[in-house]
Amino acid sequence: MKLFGGQNPAVSPLGVITHKLGSDLLDIEDGILVTQTTTALLLGASSSDQIPGAADTPIQVEFGAPQATPVIDLDVSGNVTFLQTDEFGVRILLNFGRDGGGPSSTLFGRVLLNGIQIGPSLGTEIDDSNDIAPLIFVDSIPATASDVLSCEIYTDGIGGLFNLVSGLGWNDAPSAEIQIVRSVVTAT
Repeated sequence: MKLFGGQNPAVSPLGVITHKLGSDLLDIEDGILVTQTTTALLLGASSSDQIPGAADTPIQVEFGAPQATPVIDLDVSGNVTFLQTDEFGVRILLNFGRDGGGPSSTLFGRVLLNGIQIGPSLGTEIDDSNDIAPLIFVDSIPATASDVLSCEIYTDGIGGLFNLVSGLGWNDAPSAEIQIVRSVVTAT
């Protein structure tokens, strides 16, 4: 049976299969069971608003308190250092918004690996004050030990990343959140 990137559609989530569509097809013998185990390695979130000091001036995104694991370290500035070589699933949520009057603002975010942008920029245009536009970056990133992942934002006007607090006691909607997972596929 031929499967995309070695994934078995019967036991794999759709997102895992579809992100591998550019991979070579692998020959898998009939009767082989392919399973995937996904482990969450890091979840960081910032409850602070993150607003650039001036237009067209990028700032690095912070993801809350520092964390250290045997696989990944997150520092206070938002740098994620990979301590092992592997392929990691990365999801970054940015709650773009603006406050105050004035013309519409265009806001951008990007993800960097070792200071070089990976993937497309995230962007939105916000016309009204107090509007929020959550944007999400999702990708599979091959990283080697000591690689550093980071995220930056900028605006051409007024705005940044905003934390929202629920009036019903629900969890906050963080200004920025990062989640990193690792999946292992085994054939038995």
